[in-house]
Amino acid sequence: MKNREKTPLIACNLCCILERKEDADLLAQKLQRNGLGAGCITPKYAKEFDVKITNIPLSEHWHLDEALEEMFSQLRPQMDLLQEMKRSFQCSYIVDIECHKGDVYPALVLSGKNMAYIRLLESDVSIDLYDDL
Repeated sequence: MKNREKTPLIACNLCCILERKEDADLLAQKLQRNGLGAGCITPKYAKEFDVKITNIPLSEHWHLDEALEEMFSQLRPQMDLLQEMKRSFQCSYIVDIECHKGDVYPALVLSGKNMAYIRLLESDVSIDLYDDL
């Protein structure tokens, strides 16, 4: 299905990457007790486990930073918890971004405020750009 709208669609999520399934399950439970998380994603072939912390679905945005602001607005109250979990579980974070162009690709703009959150969590960033939805 092709995105026939002019406005690009962007989804972004913060995920936690862990090496052990047991740790991923414990982290997912802790997140859910604190109102975050969508559970543990067990990969078919990878040797690591992803725990999705936020779920910002595809929505219309002209700038990447708008979607990041939506995601971090959910995470701001939990930043201390996220930092504590990173230390406790020795995990890493990744901001996973999916962009589908409309008539044009979105502006890949990152504000200093959102970059500060990414740095605070020592998070990696993955951006996937697609022509079609």
